[in-house]
Formats: sequence, C-alpha cells, structure tokens
Amino acid sequence: MLRMGRMIRQECIFRRERTEGSQWQKIIKMTPLTLFGLVAVTAMLVTYALESRSTWFILGFAVACILGSAYGFLQGAWPFGVVEAIWSGVAARRWWKARSKFSSPTD
Repeated sequence: MLRMGRMIRQECIFRRERTEGSQWQKIIKMTPLTLFGLVAVTAMLVTYALESRSTWFILGFAVACILGSAYGFLQGAWPFGVVEAIWSGVAARRWWKARSKFSSPTD
C-alpha cells in the first residue's frame, strides 16, 4: 500500500519544488504524452462543436479521434484507444456521406 502512495505522489500533476529564496512554488508537471493527449482531446471537442458549420470539421473530428486513439494506446488505456478508433470510422463515414450530399447536383 505504501508503494502505491509513493507512485501516486510521484505522478501527481502538481508538485512542489524549491526555488530561489527558499520559497515553495507550485509547478505544473506535464509530460509530452500528456500534452499530446490534451491537444488531441481539445481538437476533438472543438471540431465536434463546429461540425454543423462545415463538412471539413467532421473530417477534422475524425482525424482528432485518430489522435485520441493513438494517445489511448500510448498511455496504456487500450479500451479508450479502441473506442476512439471506432469513433474515427463513424466520423469518417459521416463526412463521406455529408460531402457526397453537398457535391451531388440537384434537379
């Protein structure tokens, strides 16, 4: 149990480090993988919110889902990676249908 507590403390988002003048300051610890995940999920949120404006945002959502899937697999949460890969396929299909609907001529 003590070992688990140490692991949690080591991987804590906020940690304290000594700075000049012996003052304690809160510093955000962010790994490149965490930053990648933040960018991927933010892109998913933004593109999903803007899907009604253009079919390109639907495609952007599909790409963001691929990034989210990659993040899930890289950080070890394979179920998240699988679900995001499925969502990417669903979004790509929606983009394909929306694109063909707007590009077909109307009689």
